[in-house]
Amino acid sequence: MYNLNLPSKKQKQNTMKTQKLFLRSIALIALFLTGSTAYSQVAFSQVTADVSREYPGCTVTDRGLGSKNFVDKSVFPNIPYLVTFVRASNKKNLEGHTVTCHRNIEVRYDNIGGYKFNSAPMFGAWLIGVPNPPTIDDAKRIIENDLLGFFRSFTYNKLTSFDGVMEIVQNKYECEECNNFRFDADYDGLRVRLKVKVKYSMLRNTTLEDREDVFEVVFMRESINKPWTSIQAGGAEKEASSKMPISSKRLTPAEVAEWECNTLGMKYMKEHAVDEYNKLPAIDEPKFANAKEMIWFTHRFLRTATADQVRKYLWGHLASYYFSKCGSFILSEAGEELIDKVISFVTAEKGSYGETYCDYPQVKEQQGNDGEYTIVYYSKLGTKFSRIHVLTEDNQYKIIDISLGQFTQESDLQALSEVPADKCNEFAPATWSTFTHKTLNTSTLYPSEPVFTEDGNSLTATYKGGQYTMTGKILEKSVTSQIKQESQRLSTAKSWSDKFRTNLGAQLKSEKTFTYDGTEGVEYIWKLYQNRVEIIIRYRAILYKDGYYQMWIYGSTGSEEENKFFDNFKVN
Repeated sequence: MYNLNLPSKKQKQNTMKTQKLFLRSIALIALFLTGSTAYSQVAFSQVTADVSREYPGCTVTDRGLGSKNFVDKSVFPNIPYLVTFVRASNKKNLEGHTVTCHRNIEVRYDNIGGYKFNSAPMFGAWLIGVPNPPTIDDAKRIIENDLLGFFRSFTYNKLTSFDGVMEIVQNKYECEECNNFRFDADYDGLRVRLKVKVKYSMLRNTTLEDREDVFEVVFMRESINKPWTSIQAGGAEKEASSKMPISSKRLTPAEVAEWECNTLGMKYMKEHAVDEYNKLPAIDEPKFANAKEMIWFTHRFLRTATADQVRKYLWGHLASYYFSKCGSFILSEAGEELIDKVISFVTAEKGSYGETYCDYPQVKEQQGNDGEYTIVYYSKLGTKFSRIHVLTEDNQYKIIDISLGQFTQESDLQALSEVPADKCNEFAPATWSTFTHKTLNTSTLYPSEPVFTEDGNSLTATYKGGQYTMTGKILEKSVTSQIKQESQRLSTAKSWSDKFRTNLGAQLKSEKTFTYDGTEGVEYIWKLYQNRVEIIIRYRAILYKDGYYQMWIYGSTGSEEENKFFDNFKVN
């Protein structure tokens, strides 16, 4: 029997542990050596040379952060690379002042068969030695003159008081020699970052808070040699570490409502709104006798008004619904939208309000009383309509609704441009003014201004679709000598009128006589068909002294007011 002295099971386990520890030690040593080799692959002198090429004239210093290995996994195959951290500094002359510009640089070297320079991006740059940094007096002046710019609108609209700038915080910025000011290099000393402590009170939901907070703010100036003037757009940023309020008070719903209308933001909005309103042009408008009168003035005003005139008029006449609960001059979002929408229509390049609606449009419907009235009226094309509703608030007429129908399709806009000029005379109210036919030396009342026909014989006006015409001729003595008797004059007027009717192709509906200055004339109602539409003609003719005079309304409606045209006829 041979004694082999074989190891026991426990001895085998101990041996295996020892081998594993040895292998791990070897691996760690190799990893350490690899890292050390990588750091030493790029000498600082090489780093300095590479950075100097990117930033000529700079002095390169080590930031004391060493170097770090990374792997760029955004490409395939992945590229291992090394980053070393340095600062590049140089002197600059700014408006006669020598300052130092520091730049934090991260220099990258790709590890592809050796370290090769890739890039030297800058991560922050600032200036040292910039003259005339802001003082506490500068901070107070700039911030207190622009609280809206400092706090921004949301916080500003919650402020109930601002008790001032307490101090410029002395905490240093994390940049070499920055102290409590940081002059970003991009702006050559014209902008500076600093932190200020301010004291103020604000409304937060249902609580009134007194606060002292630290804000970072950027001041600006036009030149290094000029004073600091303003705050960078975007406002200040409150430090995340700001403390809880110094004190707070829970408010009742009534107190909340009162404070909401008396914040610094609301006071500013009231003052600004009044100033803007007063800058707009004055509107020459009458004192309205009733709500209906205001509606028609509003409609005709919009046909020719400018954008500023529309804004002024609506701003002054919209109902309280369109304003903030805190002030009659502060328009609500609904008020601003309504005014902008009306202005857009009124000033449209094509199909404006004035082009879309007649001065006196056809009424679709209307109802109300002196204190409140609504009118709905058609456009020139008749396929769209508008609505204006006026009511009484605090003994003043106010517009509660103004909904304007607008054409936007090109075909409709083209149709609008082709509407005949006399289309809008159809629904205009009668003016009933006296006009004279100088050739005949006759006159009468016309419902609108008449014009002479091309032959110069007839004076014609158009009103509500009807044509009001006065014409005739002065007879020769040879004619008048043959019709001296009254009966002859009447029968001649009838004969000549019948010939005129026959030439028109009209049919007789009724006839009677009338008397002017003791002389009888004839009056007829004729009917005429055009395109299967019946047209009524009311006609008069008279032989008076040495003249033959005719008057008619082509398209008569038989209304009582038509009598004004006939009954006011006069031979001058």
